[in-house]
Amino acid sequence: PGDLLWHTLFGIEESIDALYSPTHLLLAAALVLGASGAYRAAWARRESPRSLGEQLPMLLSLAATLAGLTFFLEYTHPVGNFWGLGRFPQGQDTQAFGIIALLLINSVLVGALLLTLRRWRLAPGAVVVVLGINAVAIGFMAREYPYGQIGAFLVAALLIEGVYRWLEPSPRRVAALRLFAFLAP
Repeated sequence: PGDLLWHTLFGIEESIDALYSPTHLLLAAALVLGASGAYRAAWARRESPRSLGEQLPMLLSLAATLAGLTFFLEYTHPVGNFWGLGRFPQGQDTQAFGIIALLLINSVLVGALLLTLRRWRLAPGAVVVVLGINAVAIGFMAREYPYGQIGAFLVAALLIEGVYRWLEPSPRRVAALRLFAFLAP
């Protein structure tokens, strides 16, 4: 009803404006709360899931939450838009937007991983599951054929997984955690 009232009073938004109407932001908040339920429940438990099978509900919840967030940031996601390929008017503003877009998406994705590392030791494959689902999900939103970008994000997820296994970052291993936080983006 709120969305119907908003559109009746102010019209139907187009493009990026459609994402940021108050009622759509409320829907986004509800989506994030709903999608993050299994993650938040796992966080509240005393025991830590160890295997990928035990971590899968929490990882899928994290991936769904990130998919909802990156949906609202889709216009900044390198899989969804190709700012660096010269398909937009080139200039200092375009370059600045491309850099800001990469920083924003990296902050969201790596920030979620770092938060997760604060609580759990991730099972092998966990990073690939979370980042891979995000790349494929945002790939469906791409305006062009995103297979190269999805592939690049999957390779990046494998590399981040490898760096995670090599460094074994944790709150107790601060130097390794800081190096991982530097290398992962």
